[in-house]
Amino acid sequence: MHRKGMYMSTILKGAPVVAAMNEANAARCAALREKGVVPTLAVVRVGERPDDLSYEKGVMARCAKVGVEVKQFLLPADASQEELLRVIAGINADAGIHGCLLFRPLPKQFDDCTVRAALRPKKDIDGITDGSLVGVFTNTAVGYPPCTAQACLEILKFYNIPLSGKRAVVVGRSLVVGKPAAMMLDRENATVTLCNSRTQNLPDVCREADVVVVAMGKMGFIGAEHLRAGQVVVDVGIHVNEEGRLCGDVRFGEAEPVVEAITPVPGGVGTVTSTILASHVVEAAERAGFAKIKLNCVLLGGVNDDEIADFVDLTREHPWQVRFIERMPMGCGKDFGTYLPSQAVLDRCPELEAVSHDGVAACYRLPDAKGTVGLIAPMSHAFCAECSRIRITADGKLKPCLHSDAEITLRGLSGEELEQAIRRGILMKPERHHMDETGVTETHRGMFAIGG
Repeated sequence: MHRKGMYMSTILKGAPVVAAMNEANAARCAALREKGVVPTLAVVRVGERPDDLSYEKGVMARCAKVGVEVKQFLLPADASQEELLRVIAGINADAGIHGCLLFRPLPKQFDDCTVRAALRPKKDIDGITDGSLVGVFTNTAVGYPPCTAQACLEILKFYNIPLSGKRAVVVGRSLVVGKPAAMMLDRENATVTLCNSRTQNLPDVCREADVVVVAMGKMGFIGAEHLRAGQVVVDVGIHVNEEGRLCGDVRFGEAEPVVEAITPVPGGVGTVTSTILASHVVEAAERAGFAKIKLNCVLLGGVNDDEIADFVDLTREHPWQVRFIERMPMGCGKDFGTYLPSQAVLDRCPELEAVSHDGVAACYRLPDAKGTVGLIAPMSHAFCAECSRIRITADGKLKPCLHSDAEITLRGLSGEELEQAIRRGILMKPERHHMDETGVTETHRGMFAIGG
């Protein structure tokens, strides 16, 4: 829009992003507490640096708002490295603590690399360990990305800034913001250029971008000469100028009349960072409480086939495996819905990419998704040759095959007698089922009476 004939950009404030995330985090915390899991953050601070105390206060307030419990581990400024390592070891071993925030930089008597290496990546909710960075660079669910880098992405997503296919420039190459932000933008299918203070013709490079993320740590480093109309600018820097006012790496007064949208300082990226921290604690609690979630969905033509894409979308933000199972002609499955082959999932979601096998499930993944999609196809692609399963029914009988009527009673058996009965069951396992030929199963039981 224009103001007095001058172009005025959209201000990408952090407050609405925080409000939306707080609402989501509060709901997730409530769901966990119903299951007896209390998301808990350990705050580890050595000494009393004013900026640490200020950030700690903000983190505790944010956590309290959404239902995350905070435990403080406070050490004096002259504490030894051994004392700190003992605290971290205790946090690693405590299943009731889901994440750890370690304030850095540490006093001079500490070896930063040794201390960071002592923290388990699964509790590193601030992205400071090498394991967490490996997770960022390999797009695997190891640890968590640095909060500030993720805050940049969350702001862009909240304001529906398109990234796929766009050109992005990240100015600054730190492991805290620049490099992880570049990898996360790449994950969103942006074409990313990572720059530094020695990049030749930096203004020209920046002007070519659709999205510019500035994390140089130098006050007013980017000005009007680096920018053009239509760009989105994310300013990560925070400084105090000669007038005692907070400002960023971007000269806001020069940028705001030029670009399409820009984050303010203060009130932008920094506002979102502590909320990301709380989100990571909640996610860590979810992972700890449910180590491996598999969500099974039987494909039923005319019943749930219009929800395939919705189920697949669950894997974008959750490290779950959503498994689609072909309807088998047994029990109520004989009469409930029409048969739908697993190929229907790939037809509805062509962006799925094959990744591996998980037992009898062929696994696929959406680009950059946290979870996977499993296809179990007993009808269209019988996997009998690879099946290594036997089942125990609800009334204590061993079934060598789900679809066989053969059963061996295990009740009352123990010791060698029980072992021999199980061995017989394994040897009785048929070469294959014939449902694809006959359209019927040989078992007289329904799934509810067979069990897992």
